[in-house]
Amino acid sequence: EKKCENVGVSWFGGEPMLAYEKVVAFMGKLKEKHPDVKLHGQMTTNGYLLTKERLQTLIDHDVTMYQITVDGMADVHDQTRFLAGGAGSWDTIVENLKDAKTLESDFKITIRTNLSHELMEAPDAWFTFLKENFGDDHRFEYHCESIKDLGGDDRTLVYEEQKRGDSMEVVLALSKKYGLTLNNYTTYLKPFS
Repeated sequence: EKKCENVGVSWFGGEPMLAYEKVVAFMGKLKEKHPDVKLHGQMTTNGYLLTKERLQTLIDHDVTMYQITVDGMADVHDQTRFLAGGAGSWDTIVENLKDAKTLESDFKITIRTNLSHELMEAPDAWFTFLKENFGDDHRFEYHCESIKDLGGDDRTLVYEEQKRGDSMEVVLALSKKYGLTLNNYTTYLKPFS
């Protein structure tokens, strides 16, 4: 009989923090029923509901890896990542990220940035912000993606193929300049990436 030593659970799709209580209950029950199994929980969230207290509870329930999208400074981010009523989400998300730094727990937060034309017109402000606020904490890393054409009629934010390569070169240079760890930088260095 083979025994499972590790189990990965990924919380994704829609907004998993809307089901926060269910996530905690599920992870708690899994841990209770299988105490010898090492759990590796990951969550892709917009970060809006991920308060310091909720983050600590999730970490205590083995959800220790997070991807949170912040698409630049507030003026850029809030254009596409707003609440149902139209209000921006940047202030709350960034406050939650700053609060996470005060925890002593071990976790990993990847701040994902979708590269838009507007962001890439003046990227230094965003990378300076990341460096000044999170660059001193090894628990934070960064992932940048060019906005791609995945179908549909609205191509407003899409980078053309030749521009995507240029933006990645800029991102690699900026991450080096500001000493930020890109979690996917090796992908960009491979042929046909």
